[in-house]
Amino acid sequence: MCIFCNLNKDLILLESKYSVLLANYFPLSDFNMMVIPKRHVYSITDLSVEESTDIMGIITMAVNNIKTLVKPEGINVFLNEGEIAGQTVPHLHFHIVARNSNDVLENFKRNGEKDLITTDQLKLIKSLF
Repeated sequence: MCIFCNLNKDLILLESKYSVLLANYFPLSDFNMMVIPKRHVYSITDLSVEESTDIMGIITMAVNNIKTLVKPEGINVFLNEGEIAGQTVPHLHFHIVARNSNDVLENFKRNGEKDLITTDQLKLIKSLF
């Protein structure tokens, strides 16, 4: 059963016609979000033009909100496709990660050492939308 096809509704920040913006259940930073297509697909090449356009619009909005309200030093937007690339859920998803020079992120593979999102982190990220 795909966890993105059966989302924890508390993590949803925004929904559009084709995609969902959600807080990451295993956040890499305080403002780590993911954008997923509503339709279960594995690869970016499986998206329709409409889905791709919709997803990019949601990513752009999220990045703009983070830049405006959080003012990080930088932002990573990426996807991992395939196990060797670090994909742990076989449903396409894009990560959005606010970065600062004092963060401790070296790579983006989930390795079991990450903590579940806290209630305070979830409230903080929800305040952006």
